[in-house]
Amino acid sequence: MDVYLDHNATSPLDPAVASAMARFGQLDYANPSGSYPAARAVRAALEAAREQFAAALAVPPGEVVFTSGGTEALNHVLQAVALPALAGGGGHLVIGGVEHAAVRRCAGWLATLGCDVTLVRPQRTGLVPAAAVAAALRRETCLVALQAANNELGTLQPVAAVGETCRRAGVPLLVDAVQALGKVPLGEAVQAADFLAFSAHKVGGPKGSGALVVRRGRELAPLLHGGGQEGGLRSGTEHVAGAVGCALAAERAVARQPQVQQRWLLLRPELLEIAERLPLARVNGHGTATLANTVSLAFRGIEATALVEWLGRHGVAVSPGSACCAGRRSEVLEAIGLDEPALRGTIRLSMGPDTSLHELRAAREVILAGVAELADRPCEAGCPLPDRG
Repeated sequence: MDVYLDHNATSPLDPAVASAMARFGQLDYANPSGSYPAARAVRAALEAAREQFAAALAVPPGEVVFTSGGTEALNHVLQAVALPALAGGGGHLVIGGVEHAAVRRCAGWLATLGCDVTLVRPQRTGLVPAAAVAAALRRETCLVALQAANNELGTLQPVAAVGETCRRAGVPLLVDAVQALGKVPLGEAVQAADFLAFSAHKVGGPKGSGALVVRRGRELAPLLHGGGQEGGLRSGTEHVAGAVGCALAAERAVARQPQVQQRWLLLRPELLEIAERLPLARVNGHGTATLANTVSLAFRGIEATALVEWLGRHGVAVSPGSACCAGRRSEVLEAIGLDEPALRGTIRLSMGPDTSLHELRAAREVILAGVAELADRPCEAGCPLPDRG
């Protein structure tokens, strides 16, 4: 693959992370629940990973629960909070209108059981107004769920303001921090939230590993019943290698975040230039309150799926919106009110920490050439396909 611009979907495994994980297959393979020395050593490694992850987020280690990723963490909180409320005759969820499918689908399932769900309408930029969240709260509201950063648009949400509103109302706040980790400072989100969900594979960690932070004073029912691992919240033999990889990836991502974010801000104009050079293109999302690595572009008159396929054949990997909605219409783009041509023609470009200026310029020219070919007309600057030899 020549140029990979789909880091919001997943990132390559950091070699340092892979090295740290390797020993927990054939060498340190004991069950961490065992009582013999080898098992205690593996348990120590697991708890060291918990402390490492907690330090990266500036939370106590006892608040960290290792999971299989963001989807599990989000589902755990939604179900563990809403189901008891529903059993008690209440149950009202407030969720942002551009949430990840893990939140939307779980909330939809809870609605079939009788839970009342309020979807807070976003602005055209993808921003979910804090005032609108506050207006949606009721006496029976049991949880608010809000992304820190949108996975398709990059729009940053007002988690600090929403957190203050929730605190005054006595309503817990679940923050989906999957896309924010390593891309923006997380201090405000950590302070605002009662629960935070993370996924390792977005920041150089392994797929199938993540974490849920349960802030002090909040309790959850277990997701899985059994041996009582992970503080009783997630029974089953722990995936120690995954936890080790998750913790190291998070630590490295948080440590380099300020420098990487600044670098993305300098590189971002290279991608925005695509819209400047094409009259049929527009940028989706927020101009300033956004992830610096993410650019969502709508090309009117172009089928995004065809463009993504064409780009792939020419060495550039991008996504039509979210990887989670491949083959389906994007509910996020529908929620912000894009018309049919823009909906059908949107692609997402997302940089990684090591994306280079050379790669971006090469990708930009390929994208311009692809749009020109699929639109069956020359683009503004001619956009000849560059020599990729």
